[in-house]
Amino acid sequence: GGSIENVTIDIAEDLDLSGSNWTPIGTSTPFLGTIKGTDVANPVSIKGITIANTFNAAKEGYAMETSNNKNDKSSAGFVAALGEGASIENVDLYVNYNVSVPSNKTDGVFVGGAVGYLMGGTLKNVRVYGIVMNNARAAGIVGAGYGTLIDCENHATVTSTAQFDFTTDREKEKSASYHSVAAFVGYARRFEGGTGTLTITNCTNYGTLTSNCANEAGTKIVNLTVAQRQTSDPGPVTFEITGCTDASGNGYTD
Repeated sequence: GGSIENVTIDIAEDLDLSGSNWTPIGTSTPFLGTIKGTDVANPVSIKGITIANTFNAAKEGYAMETSNNKNDKSSAGFVAALGEGASIENVDLYVNYNVSVPSNKTDGVFVGGAVGYLMGGTLKNVRVYGIVMNNARAAGIVGAGYGTLIDCENHATVTSTAQFDFTTDREKEKSASYHSVAAFVGYARRFEGGTGTLTITNCTNYGTLTSNCANEAGTKIVNLTVAQRQTSDPGPVTFEITGCTDASGNGYTD
């Protein structure tokens, strides 16, 4: 659950983590190292990465700093938070995530197959397979943030279940925007403040994307590259998106 700084973890052989629930890397502080398969042409497989609905993402995920100091958002994934200069490269992740929001004290939980909150880091040649399921926003590769994605693929079924267990003052949680889904990034925003850049290059979706929340007028719930884009304060992000395609046969667009 903790973080590692300035360390490169080279993985030369496939790993199987089946039989236990995964505690995301980088929950206390962002992960600031490198995780990479040693063979670019044949990415290493990490199988059996399971986050069950017993995982309390609001308390056990990465507690995201926010510019308004509410600090009421959290993230989860294979890596909960990937920091500036950190990277994940040349890996195939086989995941089974079923994340719920057990508390009405959080404004949002962001779940990504590879990374929950991307804070300027890089994902290159990363492929995600399996199931990514969250009550709120979800994405195949990155739940939220800013940084760089290159040659990544989503093969996972990504779902926002849009189940509610909130008090009346949390009615906005029923909004479609809180339950949007994307293949690559759920919400592009620099939550801690300042301006970020999100670069997505040559990424492909093969997975099925679904939100169980009823659509609102003018709200598009399912997107190919990015589900929600923050373009003004607080935390605006600029975009450089090229060469991304949907190969699922479902015709997902932005």
